[in-house]
Amino acid sequence: EKAPSSYFTCLQVDTLLRLLDSHSDERKREFRVELVVSIFSRIIDWRGFSLLLRGLDVIERAELESRIGKVVLYWDQVASPVQYWSLDLAHAEDRWLAQELIFLATVEPGQNMLNCKYDGIDFDVPDAWLIQVPNTKVLSMFYSREDPVSQRCLQEGCYAGQPFGSKPLAEEFPPKFQVPTLPEGFNESAQGIFNTWAYIDKIRLIKDVLLTKASTSETMFANLDKDGGGSISRKELSVGLFSLGIWLPPNEIEMLSTVVDVDGSGEIDLEEFVEFWDQAPPLRLNDKKQQKYWSTTRPVPGALYRSMVCFYDIRANYPSETMRKYQALDKLAS
Repeated sequence: EKAPSSYFTCLQVDTLLRLLDSHSDERKREFRVELVVSIFSRIIDWRGFSLLLRGLDVIERAELESRIGKVVLYWDQVASPVQYWSLDLAHAEDRWLAQELIFLATVEPGQNMLNCKYDGIDFDVPDAWLIQVPNTKVLSMFYSREDPVSQRCLQEGCYAGQPFGSKPLAEEFPPKFQVPTLPEGFNESAQGIFNTWAYIDKIRLIKDVLLTKASTSETMFANLDKDGGGSISRKELSVGLFSLGIWLPPNEIEMLSTVVDVDGSGEIDLEEFVEFWDQAPPLRLNDKKQQKYWSTTRPVPGALYRSMVCFYDIRANYPSETMRKYQALDKLAS
């Protein structure tokens, strides 16, 4: 039997990381990185490791990439493909990851590469890339699986053929592990990404970009409200973001405006902007206010919302009786 002092669950690591929440504290950030490096090879339910990574900031993930390597850090063809990928093809590891994702997309049925872009332009990956990907520019996508495909991969290790290594074991996953999926027969061209997990994660990515320019909603609102009129039009939002060095294509400006402009007036006021800033993804476990925002203000189906909470907050992947053991530490961490 594995000794508790030598092996860890993802939940235990997450609790420790919360106790060391950095909030831009460089010393704590160093401790968090060292913690992950030292425990990395001793995680029992290691197929949930990608969930831990979502709790780290950009600087921490970049340091881990240099210490551990991107392929080792991110890749598990069973559990980790379903997420947002931004791959700089000038780097060998990124090219390897791109080729693996392209291979999976040819084997797994359904639409896999949502919102795929090459050098920021909508893109359909050509068949030739299965043999060799180029060594320039950035390939990005939300890699997705339909529900039956996802279930087969989690249970068998792959959709078709022989799994790489042994068949997945139950103890390799957090007890309630799940990833967001697409409905069977989903068609991005006909349906768009609205009401898919990629839509919610796209909003998270936009918020992450905004955070690089301002730490508070009030500061960002003032930067965007160029005429000082107390509200932001869609044109003003686009121009203001561009002046801050943030370029979003028209469809993403439309998506952001639709989410933030709760009353549909065509103008975003400060109250709406602050609420968006506070309730934007990542989704949090047991956050009633956030749940209300996304279930009523911007309706997201309940099953999708629950799967996205599991996607962002690793605590949701464990039963309540397990969580109770960590409640005291969790309160201290918060």
